[in-house]
Amino acid sequence: MEHGDGKTAAKRTRLAGGGGGTDHLLSALPDDLVLHILHTLRDSPAAARTSLLSRRWRRLWALLPQDAPAESMAAWLPIASRRLSGDLFFDNKVQQNGGRDDAGERGAFELPCFKNATLLSLHLGFLGLAAPPTGVFTRLTNLCLVHFRLHGPCQLGDALSSPRCPALRELTLCDARGLDNFTIHSESLMTIKLRKLHGLQRLTVVAPALKELTVFYSFANAPNPSQAFGRMTRLQWLGTSFYVVYGPSGIEHNRDLMRLFRHFKAIHSLRLTLNYQRDLSNRQYLMEDMTMLPVISLLSISVIAHGHACGASLFHVLRMCTGVRRLILTLNPHTSLEVQTCPVGCICDQPLNWRSEELVLDCLEDVEIRGLRGTEWEVALVERLFGWSTALKTVNITFFRLMTESRAKELRQMLLRFSSPDTCMTF
Repeated sequence: MEHGDGKTAAKRTRLAGGGGGTDHLLSALPDDLVLHILHTLRDSPAAARTSLLSRRWRRLWALLPQDAPAESMAAWLPIASRRLSGDLFFDNKVQQNGGRDDAGERGAFELPCFKNATLLSLHLGFLGLAAPPTGVFTRLTNLCLVHFRLHGPCQLGDALSSPRCPALRELTLCDARGLDNFTIHSESLMTIKLRKLHGLQRLTVVAPALKELTVFYSFANAPNPSQAFGRMTRLQWLGTSFYVVYGPSGIEHNRDLMRLFRHFKAIHSLRLTLNYQRDLSNRQYLMEDMTMLPVISLLSISVIAHGHACGASLFHVLRMCTGVRRLILTLNPHTSLEVQTCPVGCICDQPLNWRSEELVLDCLEDVEIRGLRGTEWEVALVERLFGWSTALKTVNITFFRLMTESRAKELRQMLLRFSSPDTCMTF
């Protein structure tokens, strides 16, 4: 486990200020000295057992910067589970020899039942993990499992369903191996985020209280994926994987996304990403395969453009959700700082109908655009949005963070000319 110096120091200060424990000389030692002594043990279970000696030391051993092999985790986690009340954050940042695909093959530890824990956040560095076959997580409300390989006969979904996790409200599973079937029945869950569940074949979610569902890149290379969802009358947010705009015909990734959409006829908010590859040579335009979207009020759409013009794909999406009331457009999130350009003669701006065809967005009232660089197609899209939107009230635009002030001023003056007197535009 590794922690930044400032964060660790803050934790040590809080630990030092705690009362309780037996009144002996060892308990009066400074935390830094105790940590030094524990580190010389080179034994995580032994270090964890020191928490029995003093209330002030209950969490001190968790600050040790050492490796966490599966056998070590199996030894000290049960000790922690019996004593922990509240939150546990664990981050195994030590690189496993052999890489992530081999890490889980060197043994697994069983996740104990933390009866008094309310939050568990375990970033396991692809250690092997086995779901507990028995026991109840009585108070657990938030569980986050990241970078793990599932082992053992017990289904993870069984361990996390209502009979054994009666209070669970938020569940995040990210970057997992070995989870080919995930079935969960929960009366309490309000948020489920599933990201990069490699090898997932079947997904079944029955969660009537669910408000937010994210399924991101979790059926890659699945030959016959299966998805089933129970009635979710309270669902507000649906987060999805990226849609590949140009690529080979019949790409599985896009088909999986469309299968997911067919389960939801109407939803308040949809989160979608359009992805352009850097080189579009010998690629087909795939937006025509996106034939339907749920009826939505809020559309949050991100574009990973890699320098390409994206007006055509955005026009295609907007044409299928003309009842949208709020639009959040994020341009090039998480990409490099330099301005990328596509080659001369690139096909990215086709089909060109988005520049001339009429579209009526008579419900759209609020538009937010993030990361505007001021390229030709971006400016043209803003102008078109004003023409399409007859009820627009507010437009907020945030420029690319490295834009010069002179360029930002020039863009503000240009974009303000598109605005009508009834629309408030802010920057």
